[in-house]
Amino acid sequence: MADNRTLQLVCQHADILESLWESPKYKRELANDRGISKSTVYNIHQKLKDRGFITKQDSKYHLTKRGAIAFIVYTGYNNQMKMIDDISTRKVGESNDV
Repeated sequence: MADNRTLQLVCQHADILESLWESPKYKRELANDRGISKSTVYNIHQKLKDRGFITKQDSKYHLTKRGAIAFIVYTGYNNQMKMIDDISTRKVGESNDV
């Protein structure tokens, strides 16, 4: 069962999970893509690896099945929250038509 630290980890590093969702990456690619140092990428990798979300193979970081599922669930939740925010700011009776 996931705890709050796991949820917080996914939320904090969703950008890394998204990047790895697109394709496996070298440490320097992640660092350049995200504008962070390679040592920061390593530290994030350790945290995500400890939770079973990513792994390193042939010098590249890869999402695990668990990591892919976490990213999909996070993305779905985030999209739903955006929809709730959008709907909640409309006036009663306001149309969806733009």
